[in-house]
Amino acid sequence: MTRALLYACIVLSLVLFSSNAVFAESPHPEKLTVVYTDWYPYTYREENRAKGFEIDIFRAVMKRMGIEPVFVQFPFKRCLKMLEEGHAHVLVSFLKTPERRRYTIFPEEHLSISRTSLFTRTGTQIRYAGSLKDLRGYTIGVIPGFSYGAAFDSADYLKKEEVLNARRLVSMVVSGRLHLGIENEAVIRGVAGSLGVAGSIRFLNPPIHSRKLYAGFSRRLGLQHLAAEFSRNLKDFKDTDEYRDILRKYGVSRSESTRQKEKVSGS
Repeated sequence: MTRALLYACIVLSLVLFSSNAVFAESPHPEKLTVVYTDWYPYTYREENRAKGFEIDIFRAVMKRMGIEPVFVQFPFKRCLKMLEEGHAHVLVSFLKTPERRRYTIFPEEHLSISRTSLFTRTGTQIRYAGSLKDLRGYTIGVIPGFSYGAAFDSADYLKKEEVLNARRLVSMVVSGRLHLGIENEAVIRGVAGSLGVAGSIRFLNPPIHSRKLYAGFSRRLGLQHLAAEFSRNLKDFKDTDEYRDILRKYGVSRSESTRQKEKVSGS
């Protein structure tokens, strides 16, 4: 176990102990353990502090509610497990799926919109017109634990290779070790830009899906009332100048964060 991971586990244990004690007395905890993964510009860590436009939105809404969020970063698959087992109060953020509803309380109001697409190295002859069956024979990089929509997730005829994170995914596609990657477009653009390879990738159209992302609350910890209160406060917050300033700070358009009809392609 690395020193950073050990530190994160110690912090997590202390916060859970204190906040669970508060839960026994009140439905409104003073602190929340909030897990997230490295998913720039949505959620990431910089200078030992949780950042990203979803992190800033969540933090601002919690401040309105008088609750202090304590953010801890882990690989995404572990975040899901911690939420399921009640070792974390909230996960920011992820798609709503039937499986996740079993252990997650999803607020009515969403945090943002995820537009997910396939991408490849520039210069390849790979084409995609909307049918996943056209992708047989290609190796597609995926991040473990992520859902890419029911159609893609259930397409067992596709060759999928698990990759640790988006940074590794971009590197493997650009180097030619993977034919394709699939991920949120804003994330891939940000990662490719930070790696200096923005001109070395291209996205395939149409997108796999465009769906809402949520802050999920632990069902095991009985956070139904807190999730409902968060939803009401988040909806109100989206009408404020502070909310618009957060989007502007990260260069995020309102179409990537506010109300939008969900679209799904690929069959």
